[in-house]
Amino acid sequence: MSDTLIACIGKLNALHLGHLALVRAAADQGCPVLVSFADIDQVMGWTPRQPLLDPVERQRILADWSTRIGAPLREERLPFAAIQPLDAGVFLDHLRQHLGISGLVCGPDFRCGRDRHADVTRLGEMAGDRGLSLAVVAPTVYQDQPISSTRVRQAISAGDVATATAMLGRPYRLHGIIAHGDGRGRQLGYPTANLSDVGTLLPAPGVYAARAMSADLNVAAAVNIGHSPTVGRERGLTIEAHLLDCQLDCYGAPLALELIERIRDEQRFPSLNALTHQIAADVEAVRQVLGR
Repeated sequence: MSDTLIACIGKLNALHLGHLALVRAAADQGCPVLVSFADIDQVMGWTPRQPLLDPVERQRILADWSTRIGAPLREERLPFAAIQPLDAGVFLDHLRQHLGISGLVCGPDFRCGRDRHADVTRLGEMAGDRGLSLAVVAPTVYQDQPISSTRVRQAISAGDVATATAMLGRPYRLHGIIAHGDGRGRQLGYPTANLSDVGTLLPAPGVYAARAMSADLNVAAAVNIGHSPTVGRERGLTIEAHLLDCQLDCYGAPLALELIERIRDEQRFPSLNALTHQIAADVEAVRQVLGR
């Protein structure tokens, strides 16, 4: 295994297929090191947004990528407040001296240095002066547009988890803890595992075909995300997963929901009987989507 370290530089906050392309390009030259920046939103004064990945999911994806490329993946999170004032040349010196970087990989729109003054052309010149290589990787395209974290975020926010899957290269997952609900699903004949403590971006309210996963579980699920307007008009947003052909009462245990396809919008029904009939239809739709 080569001990040459190649930095993949960017926000890297979604770990989508474009980021994987950077990692693959770096792996062609040595051992990839993912270099991203902590606390950019706070330093720049941007409105905080829910993250697209939690730490558990991030580590899972990086382990999968490491297996795919056949090389260990190292990750370095640099404090943006300390990096922002640096000239691009000083930034490169920092990467070389403190991280042991021998080369860099980035996208064509990457800029760095104080006031973002160095584009990839200038960056390549400065890298060459320091004995560093620079590879610029063309964007990975989906539906005629470059894949980006912004596009992934927009798709998830709209509930279009199928498009998010296409750009991420994997289904979008929600990680949380199984919590007690109000028991309404059980009363209707469709008990649910209620997911709490989800710290990542939630998709638009609606019903989703999903897979429910834990250390010893991988089953199909019909997931409702929303306010349950038929039965819970004053209730806050909930995430309820009806596990197909399986019951789960492990309150306090971790659970992941892998969202495959959005079945329908959230809606209010005129009666509990109408709601029950719709849930039955939703479960059948999930079976069709997941081949169960």
